[in-house]
Amino acid sequence: AGYDEGNEWVRLFNPFSNSVDLTGWKISSTHGKTNTYTISENIDSCDSLKIVFSNQFIDNSGESLILYDKSQNVVDSTPIINDTSNDGTTWQGQTPTCVSTQKELKNYQLN
Repeated sequence: AGYDEGNEWVRLFNPFSNSVDLTGWKISSTHGKTNTYTISENIDSCDSLKIVFSNQFIDNSGESLILYDKSQNVVDSTPIINDTSNDGTTWQGQTPTCVSTQKELKNYQLN
């Protein structure tokens, strides 16, 4: 319950055996006002990256998030999901078993 600013985040996982340079990759929301965030980080092998948005990024109904590579190819996306409960739950996919650490990036402004 309350404001969404600073309480919305996305975690990306790298299940591969090599580091991935995400410079120029983008995450976009699909419902309401489309928001896009451009990434400029690397994810090491079997690591994760958590991006915390300082502004509202995700709508609570009919929302999907899409991850694009730097050539604008769709790499991954969520199904369309609704969350109107304000109960602290998260939308999750399967976490790769090799992931043991995470890099956290906070307070990103939308661009």
